[in-house]
Amino acid sequence: MANKINSNDSLCKESKAAIKTFHMKKKILIICQSDFKNEPRVIKQIKALKDHYELVYAGPEALDQEVQFVRIQQNCIHHNFLRHYPFLIRKIVSFFLKILFIFEKVQDKTFKKLNKIDFDLLIAHHLTSLSLASRLAVCKQSKLLFNAHEYYPLEFEDRDDWVKNTQTVYVNLCQKYLTKIDGMFSVSEGIADKYEEEFGIKSEVVLNTRDYCNLKPSVTSESKIKLIHHGAAMPSRRIEQMMEMMNFLDDRFTLDLMLMRTDEKYYNFLVQKAKDNSRIHFIEPVSSEEVPSRTNHYDIGVHLLPPINFNHQHALPNKLFDFIQARLAIAIGPSPGMASLVQKYNLGVISDDFSPLSLAKKLNVLTSQEIMYYKNQCDQFAHELSSEKTMEVIRNSVEKLLSAQR
Repeated sequence: MANKINSNDSLCKESKAAIKTFHMKKKILIICQSDFKNEPRVIKQIKALKDHYELVYAGPEALDQEVQFVRIQQNCIHHNFLRHYPFLIRKIVSFFLKILFIFEKVQDKTFKKLNKIDFDLLIAHHLTSLSLASRLAVCKQSKLLFNAHEYYPLEFEDRDDWVKNTQTVYVNLCQKYLTKIDGMFSVSEGIADKYEEEFGIKSEVVLNTRDYCNLKPSVTSESKIKLIHHGAAMPSRRIEQMMEMMNFLDDRFTLDLMLMRTDEKYYNFLVQKAKDNSRIHFIEPVSSEEVPSRTNHYDIGVHLLPPINFNHQHALPNKLFDFIQARLAIAIGPSPGMASLVQKYNLGVISDDFSPLSLAKKLNVLTSQEIMYYKNQCDQFAHELSSEKTMEVIRNSVEKLLSAQR
């Protein structure tokens, strides 16, 4: 009898173990070697997946206290390297990268660290993480999902030094590693189409939407119209053009700039330039989560982004969706992706070209009632244009890849 009981106990334990294994969450490793302190696309991905899977995030800094974190170094040739260091140093390093691909060897230490982790799916952010990610995916026999934040082969095509010294590296990376991925996210239709056209890789479009914010449009005054632009102070964004626009706007308009000092020299240039116009003010930046509530009292979110490179031309940036959640009317240039969304939902005005005068003409004719109409349109579609649908796309793509593994 004792043997029979022990036998049953053993079977019972095996059954419980099988049930536990069946219900065990799949593990996903997310890699991002960017030197940005907050990566909205990574944060959104973590939010979308953390209740459904066991996540391990590997990056320079922890992004979510509820998710297991492994600290790894920034990638040595992430694009900010190309901006922060003097031209001669950039040129020398880019030369060696192009000839030797030494950054793959630099990644060995990180590879050994991450190879100790067991996972079912690997998600890599940014092109320069793909060499590391593909090695790990092969070792673990896992699927590899690539989250492209840009169209990398043309990332800084407006800069002669980048085209001469670095573009070939990025093209080679795409040719070598895009064939090794099992799925891909892009930020806009234009960028997704370009990857397919050049490399034959199809990708899901995951918009830079943000969480729904329970706000209501503020009332627009007839005598004072408050414009806001927020984001990184980077020369390629030509923020001075929005400042020049103020010279063509009537006295109702003021412009506040909430800028991160990404490029200190450029930021100081903008501050100096603002001294010529008393209606332009600089305000301190706040965290990404606070942006909609802190900008809700403004009237119009402005983003005039000249198409100086392919990624600018096809941008669908975070700030556009911040404007929507803040319930602001929107004023933009004729960038195809942004213009398509603004037109579809009737959220604001679009200039005829990218000149400051062209956008000023569109703004000058607006009445307070028309601005309120656009703000109410944003309110009406705030749920539809929030991250809820975006997170569903992320989860469905991940589940499809994991199901294919079983």
